[in-house]
Amino acid sequence: MNNTISNYLFDESLIVYKLKNKISNNVYQNIFNKILLSKKGIIDINFSKKVKCNNVEYAFFSFSFQIEPPCLENNNSLKETKIAYLLVMEIEIQGNLFIGFQKRNINDISLFYNYINNIEYSNLISLININSKIKKINMRNIDISPYALLEKSYKSNDLVKNISGLQVNHYAMSNCRYSNNRETLSITFNNSRINKLGHKVKIDELTQWFEGLIKVIISKSANTNQLINSFAENICFIKGKYIPTAVLFIMQNIQDEMEKDESFVIEKKIKSKFKLLSYDEIDSLFRTAESFIEIKNENIQYVDLNDRCKIIKADLFNDYYIKNSTMAKRESLIKYIDKQNYFTLAYKDSCYRYISGTLYKDSKLLNSIDWVIDLFTGYDEMNQITSEKGWGHYLRDANGKLVLNRGKRVKVKLQSTDKCFPHNSEFSFVESKFKDASSYFICDDMNEEWADHIKISPQNNSITFYLSKFGNHILSASAFQDIIGQAQKNLGNFTQSRNSLMKKKDYWSSNYESSGFNRMRNPRLSNSQDAIDKWLAIQEHPDFKKEIVLVINFISKQLLNDKLEKLRKQIHFSEENEVYQILWFINSLLSNCKEQNISLKIICKK
Repeated sequence: MNNTISNYLFDESLIVYKLKNKISNNVYQNIFNKILLSKKGIIDINFSKKVKCNNVEYAFFSFSFQIEPPCLENNNSLKETKIAYLLVMEIEIQGNLFIGFQKRNINDISLFYNYINNIEYSNLISLININSKIKKINMRNIDISPYALLEKSYKSNDLVKNISGLQVNHYAMSNCRYSNNRETLSITFNNSRINKLGHKVKIDELTQWFEGLIKVIISKSANTNQLINSFAENICFIKGKYIPTAVLFIMQNIQDEMEKDESFVIEKKIKSKFKLLSYDEIDSLFRTAESFIEIKNENIQYVDLNDRCKIIKADLFNDYYIKNSTMAKRESLIKYIDKQNYFTLAYKDSCYRYISGTLYKDSKLLNSIDWVIDLFTGYDEMNQITSEKGWGHYLRDANGKLVLNRGKRVKVKLQSTDKCFPHNSEFSFVESKFKDASSYFICDDMNEEWADHIKISPQNNSITFYLSKFGNHILSASAFQDIIGQAQKNLGNFTQSRNSLMKKKDYWSSNYESSGFNRMRNPRLSNSQDAIDKWLAIQEHPDFKKEIVLVINFISKQLLNDKLEKLRKQIHFSEENEVYQILWFINSLLSNCKEQNISLKIICKK
């Protein structure tokens, strides 16, 4: 087999890093030998020592290997032959060393990690200039709300005309495709992969393209595209500076790999044997890992390297391994997750997130303070609220009436004599303030609720969801996270089919639990079938208005405003982390509401 580099055509695609020092031929040979150890069925090998082409030096390593076709079972004779190669290019410009990789059928470049450093995000985005047309962006959310979207993708002829900075300031770009003049390129940020769409080229053209890329990266142009500048800021990782509090494993990425590669499997080691996991067992494992896991009691072990955080142990994945047809031996699942950067870290300082091997800071968050405060409306009556629904803060007197309980919280069972929610409860406040004579007002609380209360207003073609949350601690980020999660979960419930609404008909016509009052809270408009018909008519109207109202007692608008002003002025205070998280949660919900044309209001103390 003629396996020399002159016979190869290459994509204009490279993984680019900074290079600490030039790499010798002996080091290349040692690394290539280690790569061979990870493969099986090798039948041909070629190694080219460093060669200079234009201003670039490159080393080239290639081999072919045979595998059993993964689509055949009990096959002892048929083999598939695959070609693998690793091209490594080095260049020095203005005293700065850079390295570029192109690989085929080689798992990763981790053997080079001791010789390379990441290129700063600010340098990479300089490739996207002010005149670039942004064609497609994949992004990851740096918000940790329970029901926040993990990823989003946008595609357009020019996204600058379609997306505002408000929609993306708590998202980190994972991939961007853009065009400069007649060229279309893409950047994958977690591994610094730069790809130019077009035909394949010979090695001399590839080295010229590599040199051109590095010259632009070094220039670090100030004329960066404004949309690109709106994303969460990528910052340098400093060893030991940041304290992670929770980790989220991105198991969807492994699912994607399993769908693309049918030989990719997960096994569990039981004693000395390996058991292949069924799809149900894999699904169960992934579901367990799909929410943030608090880091405590060494359940997650990590170590800070110079430019990244390395996960070395996770109790959840003990004894789980992966393998595919190109691997010579199994690899532990947690090692693979770490190597591929399939995890997100939340930090004690909540403005930071570590995503796909990169540290981000939501530097635009403080710019949102003014319009966040405008979402809040304070009511004096909220100072008198003692519970969400009343039960637990009330006792029955000798006549069976509910009276305020100043002592220990006690669960009170509703009786048929109870005709409304107790006074000084949030549910009672919502009904007294927002129920009107011309709207259907429904208590949908409990039993797969869409909201605690739903208001259907035919006169202005609107549907409003009211979500209430009571808390004992002022400025409670955890309580606020709960209600934000409920709101995020129900954003899609404004538009319903007739069948799904009809499932609510009898429920809405019934009394609230064991009480003596109906869930249809407006006596003049108490027919649940009519409410359903009006809902269906409203959602077909071209001026259909959707609104979510959060009702909370644990935030005072004035106090929150004072604390946010301190954040803006960088004045430290004891609840600083809590307030930062609250600001983050609001931004996340508001962004999702804007995307779906849903209005947001928050009712609180004055």
